[in-house]
Amino acid sequence: MFLAKAPSVGYAVYDVQPGPGPADQYRMKVSEDSLENQYYRVKLNADGDVASIFDKSLRKELLSAAGATGDFL
Repeated sequence: MFLAKAPSVGYAVYDVQPGPGPADQYRMKVSEDSLENQYYRVKLNADGDVASIFDKSLRKELLSAAGATGDFL
């Protein structure tokens, strides 16, 4: 895990390599239409847009508008 920095107008390139630390604490479950870790569950719609972001600690859906996608965060 690292803090990524990029300019406001531009991009940055990073090379991600396995580290010596325990990877289990950052375990992520990935399926064709979802991503999930210990904090969030993110679901994608058929177009690949973010359709749901559920915060497990708050037990709350973070996308408030019905039918909204991640473009409206």
